[in-house]
Amino acid sequence: GVGRAPELLEIYRRQLSVAEDPAVRAALLFQIAGLQDSALNDTVGAMATLRRLLELKPEDARALERLEAFCEKQGRWPELADVVTRRLALPGGDLDFDLRFRLAVVRETRLLDKLGSLELYAQILAAQPRHPEALAQLEAWTQREPQQKAAVDVLLAAYRTAADAPKLAALLALRIGDGDGHACVFHNQLSELQRDGESGHCARRLGATRGSRDRALPFGFL
Repeated sequence: GVGRAPELLEIYRRQLSVAEDPAVRAALLFQIAGLQDSALNDTVGAMATLRRLLELKPEDARALERLEAFCEKQGRWPELADVVTRRLALPGGDLDFDLRFRLAVVRETRLLDKLGSLELYAQILAAQPRHPEALAQLEAWTQREPQQKAAVDVLLAAYRTAADAPKLAALLALRIGDGDGHACVFHNQLSELQRDGESGHCARRLGATRGSRDRALPFGFL
């Protein structure tokens, strides 16, 4: 029980002081961290213990996940971003797009790292162009900052890949209205969409038409 927590903590620490096997030490540290958090309400101490564990086993998935939760609870945003980045680097982590989305939101809203967050949103939408949370976050962003052309361009690419003709038409109209340097090209594409309606064939043809030109343009003018 909670009353025995200090005694149990002392037992774990004695065991840790004589343990030599890294796996045994890591297991003890994880137990100590759990006890510090749940029984002693010592989140700061638990975080310090998990950091020690991760010095011993940098790729310990359980420790990283627990430390991520603590960082969020404590509002330690730079450390949270670092921990999530380390989780993404674990085997299979590159396919966890929801985790990547959480990192993007932290970078955008907590660290005010627009470039870093946009790169993450672009990675998510390149693999999953209909990812609802990433689309919603970028759509809200472009409504707040319509002059943020790099964010608009990421959405354009996602809408083309997903063959979402109505949203693609709306964004093309926005680019034309903003006086973009490629407004003539966008105007022709918008006219084609309006002629062909919401046809998926039209959206696919539009993406193919722009494919070769996009590769020759810098990121901000996709």
